[in-house]
Amino acid sequence: LWREVGEAPSLWAGLRLLVTMENRSRMQEVLVMRRLWGVRRLCARGGKVEEELLEAVVGHQGLRHLDLSHQEVCLDKPGLLVSVVGRMKVLDLSHTSLSSGHARAVLAALGEVTELETLDLRGNNLSSLEPSLLVTAALRLDSLTIANTSLTNQQADALFSAISTTSCRLRKLSVGHNNLSSVQTGLLEKALVRLE
Repeated sequence: LWREVGEAPSLWAGLRLLVTMENRSRMQEVLVMRRLWGVRRLCARGGKVEEELLEAVVGHQGLRHLDLSHQEVCLDKPGLLVSVVGRMKVLDLSHTSLSSGHARAVLAALGEVTELETLDLRGNNLSSLEPSLLVTAALRLDSLTIANTSLTNQQADALFSAISTTSCRLRKLSVGHNNLSSVQTGLLEKALVRLE
């Protein structure tokens, strides 16, 4: 009876799962345990982001906050990453050496039905992406971190134009360590008024 009580997912819901090199291979079996059905946060450290881990994450119904920062994304196709975007509320992909294809897929997924509210892509080179993808992010997210991402003039202009519109949902933006000198002062002012 005590074991039954101890297995209740509500008792474990506040737990933040930490994936390390030592337990990474067991994540698929760990995430299907009844007691962990309610866990909402998972943080992976050390190693690489591989298909097995993302499959386990996608298969878990409760996870809504995923931190994969400071790891190398090693995926042949971005499909699993797109599935993760569709399920999370908070996704941290900072300093993950995302390929342009993977970054493009993540931002394009925001155009679909998604619960994502907060996205962190800092430390990844986004300079090859279409400005429209950043516009979509601004229109769909509450918080976007794209500091140190080598934004182009066109991307910066498009982003701040989108933020200054009434349909923009974005309230928090981090763009440090990017060259914003091409953005018109008036456009910056309009955008800043809309941000927290």
